[in-house]
Formats: sequence, C-alpha cells, structure tokens
Amino acid sequence: MFRIPMKRRDNSVIAEVAVLVAVYFAAAKLGLSLAFLNGSVSPVWPPTGVAIAAMLLLGYRATPGIALAAFLANYLLTPVGVVTAAGIATGNTLEAVTALFLLRIFVKQENFFNRAVDFLKFVLIAAIISPAVAATIGNLCIDLNGSASWQNFGHLWLTWWSGDGVGALVVTPLILTWIEKPPERFPARRWLEAAALALALTIIELWIFSTFLYREPTRYPLGHFAIPILIWAAIRFGPRGAATAIGLISVIAVWGTTRGVGPFGQANTNDALLLLQAFIADLAITSLVLAAIVTERRRAQNAASFAASIVDSTADVVIGKDLNGKILSWNKAAERIYGYTAEEVIGRPISILLPPEKPDDIKQIMATLQSGGRIENYETVRMTKDGREIDVSLTISPIRNASGETTRASAIGRDITGRKRGEQALFESREWMRMTMEGSRLGTWIRSLDETNRVQWSPELERIFG
Repeated sequence: MFRIPMKRRDNSVIAEVAVLVAVYFAAAKLGLSLAFLNGSVSPVWPPTGVAIAAMLLLGYRATPGIALAAFLANYLLTPVGVVTAAGIATGNTLEAVTALFLLRIFVKQENFFNRAVDFLKFVLIAAIISPAVAATIGNLCIDLNGSASWQNFGHLWLTWWSGDGVGALVVTPLILTWIEKPPERFPARRWLEAAALALALTIIELWIFSTFLYREPTRYPLGHFAIPILIWAAIRFGPRGAATAIGLISVIAVWGTTRGVGPFGQANTNDALLLLQAFIADLAITSLVLAAIVTERRRAQNAASFAASIVDSTADVVIGKDLNGKILSWNKAAERIYGYTAEEVIGRPISILLPPEKPDDIKQIMATLQSGGRIENYETVRMTKDGREIDVSLTISPIRNASGETTRASAIGRDITGRKRGEQALFESREWMRMTMEGSRLGTWIRSLDETNRVQWSPELERIFG
C-alpha cells in the first residue's frame, strides 16, 4: 500500500492525527455545503476520500484520527446529538477500515493507480463495497434519532452510498497521486501544456455548468465535451493528471448543478444530484482506467528497453525467433560474430546461418521447442555472412505466453571456435607424441604431477620390463 514519504518522529502520531482532523473537518464542511434533504447527505462526500487516503498512507494507526474527525464534523456541523454523531462517525470509520482491509487482501501492488486491473479493484472495494457500511450505519442512526423518516430509508441510503462512492473516486486518487511522489520536474514547455489543459477544461466546464459564457442555462447533455480533455490529461500526465482533471470537473459540475445550471440542473433536486453523481463517477473511472493503461504500457516499454540494453551489452549472441524459425531479434554480439546487421536478418529464416554441406539440425531443434523442451550447451557449426564456418555452443529456450503456450524461442550462443581449435591442437600433439614414442623403440614413461601420481608407460618400456 501507499506509505507517507517522511521520517517518523516521536510526536509524529499526534501531528498526523491533527493534520487528519483538520483536513477531514474542512472536507466535511465543503461536502455539507452541498448537502440536501436532511442536511447531512451530500452528492459528493469528500471526507470519504480523505479517510481512505489516510488509511492507505498511514495504515490502521489512522483509525483514531478518522474517528475523532468524523465525530467532530458530524457533531459540530450537523444538527444531531452526541450519540447520533458518534454513531455516524462509527460508520465513517468502519468504512475506511473496511476499504483498507479488503484492499490489502485483493490488491498486492503498492500503487494500484498504475495498473488497470488494480484500479478496478479499488473502485469495487473503496467506491462500492465500503460506502455501503457508512450508508447503512449512518441512516440507521438518523432514523433511530428521528431526524429522518423510515419511509425514506432506501432513498437516503442510495444517496448517502453514492455520495461516499463518488468522494472515494474523486478525492482518494487526487490525494494519493500527489503525495506518492514529489511533482515531476517538467520542462517549461510541459508546464505550459498543463496550463493550457487546465484552462481548456475550465472553459468547457464553465460553458456547460454556468451562465458566465452563455446567458441561458444549457439543457443539453454536453458533459461529453470534457472527455477529449480528460483523455489528453490521462495520456500526457498519467494518473496524477487524470485525478486532477476529475477534481476540477467535479468542483465546477457540483457548483453549477446545485445552482440549477447545466445538463442536470433543470431536473428535480434528487434526480439532478443522482445524475451528477453518475456523470462524475463515469468520467472518473474512464479517465483513471485509461491513465493506468497508459502507465502500464510505458512501464512495459521501459522494461523492454532495459532488457534490450542488457541483451545488447552481453558478449554472447542472443537471437529471438518464432516457432517457424523466423528471426525476430538480433543483438550486437550476433552482429559482431555473424557479420549480419539486425536490419539484414530480422524477418529472415534462421537457416541462413546453416552451412550448405552440414546436416540441417534446425527442424529437430524447432520440434523440441514446440513440444516445450529446452536445449542446453548444444555444440554445432554455423556460417557467417562471409561464408566462414564457426563452432558455436547454443542454449535454446521456449518463450511462453500468459496461457503457458510456447510461441517463441530465444537462442543464446557463444563462439567456441578458438576452444575447438585448441582442443584439436592438443589432440594432434598427443597423437604425434604417441606415434613418436612408439616408433623410436625407446623406453619412456610419463608421470603426472598431480595428486593421482598417474604413470604412463610406452609400449617399448612395457616390452622391456614385461
């Protein structure tokens, strides 16, 4: 999970609680300024996002701070008594605890905004499951207190649940993506791009949700005009850019809708706010999933580039090929040893390295790979671009896809021509010595100097001593 990037001090727990209470209280005041019906149900409840972010940053030690902040917010900002405020605060706290508990079980990655599948798990847990805890406990408290009618329980529950869910979708990513690491040091041109993006998004949202740019309030579904800007933010600035853009859209959209302006402002209050919640949630999920996919792709490209640089820096030949023997990759060592550049061989069959008069062993190799086998330290002969034959030692391994099927192969080769020549020279030297001793009719012997003390007699010495 996320960890707050700061050193711990003796008084850090008190400081963390104080900061958490202040931020939560401010977020609650903002959320309640948008509340309707009984004065404590908001279309967007930012404290939920603050509480879940605090849990992910601090762990379970954030629980007392969340409980205290939720109690103070409910008791001081809403017309409920101490017991009811404590009950609602309990639901708010358990909501954040539930989110952390489930996220730790089902999301193993440290930052789930960088992988689409992990972000979707976050949506399910933090924006759908855990808000149900707060909505249920909170509505029971206000109904038991008499602040609301039991007949409206289902309606209030839905509004409470959706408000908390939208708060988790909007506020939690915004906090975590900015606290996770310091702002990147963009060049001036990149900052200008970010400013242009923010300005364009602000103008579009004000056009849709205010009368600043157009006197008559719009009744048309123009919210989709923000989608291209969100795509721009997600692709160019990743999860942080997408989360910031969603935060800006949410502020303007909620502000306009509560004043009866925009595509949802002309509906009755209940329908307008539910439609607004769906609008914000839709944009948030879409843009943050896109940002996660883009981040995954960039990381995969960086990993591939890193692996390619390692392959290119090794002294061994590394060749990638498909199961038909077509060359897919060719490193620098292969260029040096075989004489072909990567541009000359990629897409061509591996058989171009076979000497014409040598037996074709590639078919047998490919058959072994297709059956999932691996070939290790296979010594054979290959031919360079200039027609020179070299001895090589090959280790060939199958490459499997996510389903476990063999789709490609990698061959790591080493030029052993020098070693082979040395072995041949040593063999010829020994043969020459043996033939010399046998033909000289001299009795000779050789004794090894290692621990074996092995002695080798010539045939003549055997004849002399019997």
